[in-house]
Amino acid sequence: MDRFNKLPPVQKLAVMIGTMAALGGLIWFALISDLSDQKLNHEGQVQTMKAAAAKLKGQLSKEKIESRDKDKQRLEDEKKRFESMLPTQTEIENFITGISETAKNAGLSLLSFEKGNPIDQDFYVEIPLTMEVKGTYRVLIGFLRQMADKDRRVVNVRNLNLEVATLPVEDYLKKYEDERTRSVPDGQAPRPLTDVQKLMQLVRANEEAVQEGAQLTAKFQTFVFIYTGKPVPPEMAQRNAQKLEERRRRRLTSVRVL
Repeated sequence: MDRFNKLPPVQKLAVMIGTMAALGGLIWFALISDLSDQKLNHEGQVQTMKAAAAKLKGQLSKEKIESRDKDKQRLEDEKKRFESMLPTQTEIENFITGISETAKNAGLSLLSFEKGNPIDQDFYVEIPLTMEVKGTYRVLIGFLRQMADKDRRVVNVRNLNLEVATLPVEDYLKKYEDERTRSVPDGQAPRPLTDVQKLMQLVRANEEAVQEGAQLTAKFQTFVFIYTGKPVPPEMAQRNAQKLEERRRRRLTSVRVL
């Protein structure tokens, strides 16, 4: 320090400048240089992450587009399938006529067949057909099974009411008595039946009546549908939903034995 104090002012200034330069170099290498390297390293990592993010975004966009295209194709396929299950406006009359023919071919007597007013629904229109038929239980079940066949177009049967008649036992007993009368010579009356013979004829009449099947009258509504692809107004859609809920709560079938 004494030697420094003895130096001329110019040399002291030079020594101080040199010392400060040395300290500045040490600070640069110790701190600033390291920070610069870290900055460069971080910038490289940021660029790498940006590139990875861009690549991932591109992959996600491609997958999203492919997924959207698949969903669109699936919806188009479902639409075509639904359209194939519903008759068009030009096909509906033949389709309705086919329902009445199906009932006749199944063995039912068609007592009445009435077409109602169309009812607008979301993307389709339903047309009610009120039918009344007569036949045996087995024949009616066969007809309903044909209507529900998976290869047929969509048809709903609602509000089914059955009136089941008693077995025609008396008709068979009268037939047996007429046969007995015709079996004897003209002018003569057949022998009176014993109690055992009467009981045997009654059993026979019941057996034949059961084999033939009890006749019943069925009245119901058959709904057919036309695809429109158009939604109904919100207020109409709400009313239709309320009607559907009410219909679900009602009993669809009532049987009254005469």
